[in-house]
Amino acid sequence: MPGEAAKSVSRTIGVLSLTKVLTWISSSALMFVLPRFLGPEEYGRLFLGTSIVMILGVVVDFGREYSVAKAISREREKAGWIVVNAVSARALIGVAAYIGMIIFAAVVHYPPEVRLILIILGIALFWRGASGVLWSFFQGIEMMKYPSYGGIIESFSVAILSIAALMAGAGATTLAGVMLVCGFINFLVCSGFAWRLLGRLPRIDWHEAGRLLKQGFPYFLNSLFGIIYYRVGTVMLSLMTSDTVVGWYGAAIRLFDILMFIPSIFSISVFPVLARHWEDKDALSRMTKKSIDFILLAGIPIAVGTIAFASPIINLIFGFKGYAHSVAVMRVFGAGLLLVYIDMMLGTTLLATDKQRQLSISAFLAIFVNVGLNFWLIPATQAHFGNGGIGAGIATVVTEFFILLTMLAMMPRHILRGSTIGVQMKAIAAGAAMGLVAWGMLAAGIHWIASGIVSCGVYVGVVFLLKAVQPHELSLISAAIPIARFFARGKSRQ
Repeated sequence: MPGEAAKSVSRTIGVLSLTKVLTWISSSALMFVLPRFLGPEEYGRLFLGTSIVMILGVVVDFGREYSVAKAISREREKAGWIVVNAVSARALIGVAAYIGMIIFAAVVHYPPEVRLILIILGIALFWRGASGVLWSFFQGIEMMKYPSYGGIIESFSVAILSIAALMAGAGATTLAGVMLVCGFINFLVCSGFAWRLLGRLPRIDWHEAGRLLKQGFPYFLNSLFGIIYYRVGTVMLSLMTSDTVVGWYGAAIRLFDILMFIPSIFSISVFPVLARHWEDKDALSRMTKKSIDFILLAGIPIAVGTIAFASPIINLIFGFKGYAHSVAVMRVFGAGLLLVYIDMMLGTTLLATDKQRQLSISAFLAIFVNVGLNFWLIPATQAHFGNGGIGAGIATVVTEFFILLTMLAMMPRHILRGSTIGVQMKAIAAGAAMGLVAWGMLAAGIHWIASGIVSCGVYVGVVFLLKAVQPHELSLISAAIPIARFFARGKSRQ
């Protein structure tokens, strides 16, 4: 990876990592309280509502996550023009999405409680598009610290106000209102920083706004189909099982989403750099191969730990009383964790090289794969285990493997040419050693936290013993760690 590009990616990863740590603290506090106070049934309703709004949020975004960020990274002087027209178009889409959501909830005969949650959460669709465009603007100019401020404020506000509301006896509808208000505060914070950077904005050009939507259409299809095959299991569970089963599944997938922080941070950080170097085949190839190596090294211990410690983690966060059935679903997701990590990195490279149309076709086919598997697996696992969420989890993992195969098939040959499996095999060997130690210690009755610390230490030790990471790569990794950067700045001042 070129030096300048590596430093840019490292800086962005550092900012986003610090943000994730802070938001994780607040989210974890809420996660300890929310499922226990609401119970599986009401928690399932809230999770269903957020899932449906998330799907419609992709409709409102209309591919901006990549199209807007890519356009701004390549033509920064047109940033104000791009932002104004992109926001205007998505505001209209937000109104249509909200109306469509209300109609859908009535057609499928969701209970009144779920419909009210959707009505409240769905109001955010009116400014969701604008928030997304601003996020992509900051991503395109590689200044992610500004939206990070808004994200931190939103996360802590949601946690504090939700916990206070739960203590006062509030239910899921009240929490939906809290999420709505805090999301709007995030939007206001990002708008303020964007105004300072952009200055006076040009007038809306509806013709150009339509042209931007047309350019973003392939990205929209890819994002829409992707979120559908990833979240359709929740909707199908709600129609084929009970709210309680949805709650079990929601607890597991909530943790699974949190474990996506590494590929999420990395793909956001590396995308604008890949987009700028998309015509430099050698640089693009080096960055992609190094990125995959990093994702595997980071993802293997998380996958092993998720499978090994799923039971005590679920008990700690949610409690076995209501969520014991979430353990099996969590282990299924843990088994597919690496597939998702690799898919996110390969997808980022393909989008940076203008392969969005091919990706949208792949994601569209994945819907049929996922829906077909869910139709078969949800009733089967519900009948055999009393937990249809296991079937929905398996369907998601198999679908991710399908996506991996299609991405490898469409990847330009020069990008992965000359790849070696040395680093990957070393990481797998270290993961195997970690797994053996973890399960051995658990079988011996050693506390899971101690088992986790020791087994992670074994993984790190084997990685260094096998020299899977080079010295110059360690310096870039350390530069991405916020606390390391803090001490480095302190030394430079002395």
